Amino acid sequence: MMPLAPSERCDAHALEISAFLDGELPFPACLPAVDHLASCESCRLFYVGTRRLSERLFAAPAPPATDAAWERIAGAGPSPAARSRRLFAPRSLKALGLAAAVVLAAALGVARFREPSPTPPSPTTSPTAGREIVVEGARGRMTDERFLSLIAEILSADSRYHRETERVLRFVLRREGFDEPAEPHAPTTEGPEAGEGDTEDGEPVRGGRTPIPLAS
Repeated sequence: MMPLAPSERCDAHALEISAFLDGELPFPACLPAVDHLASCESCRLFYVGTRRLSERLFAAPAPPATDAAWERIAGAGPSPAARSRRLFAPRSLKALGLAAAVVLAAALGVARFREPSPTPPSPTTSPTAGREIVVEGARGRMTDERFLSLIAEILSADSRYHRETERVLRFVLRREGFDEPAEPHAPTTEGPEAGEGDTEDGEPVRGGRTPIPLAS
């Protein structure tokens, strides 16, 4: 391989030397340019002169721009009317509409996510709670609580009410055609102390029968 002539060698390393001056040639890519500067006096003088000029330019303050220069800069840019027309162009309006639709969909999704879920029915609620016991002539007024209250009142009442309740039940059985339950035979007590022929409240006993008290 024939060695390059001095001028050809300088042309081959010209771009590398310029990049080396600008600090854009990192190691080890800068080694061929450094080797050429060490062996070529003309390129070394060019490198030294260019480096001093760059240092002077960076050190000197920049002169202020003239009014004419500022006018040319302002004239090179688009006018406010042109910027407004570009903002309201059909393509810009479509982009704005798409962005608004995306924001609205996101807001609706967040609102739907934050909606409280429906409250399930309480598992402790009795399926028969509030159900009424219908009694003829008192429809809609007899509930479970009222029925239990009446039973408690009857059981805790005086024995006289027990006998009255039994009398009413026997009357209902006779009216409906049912046989009355057999009464247990009570021992007959002789003597005036027993109040023969009278009940405890002074009402005569029919047919010598004594009322059967209900269990309290």
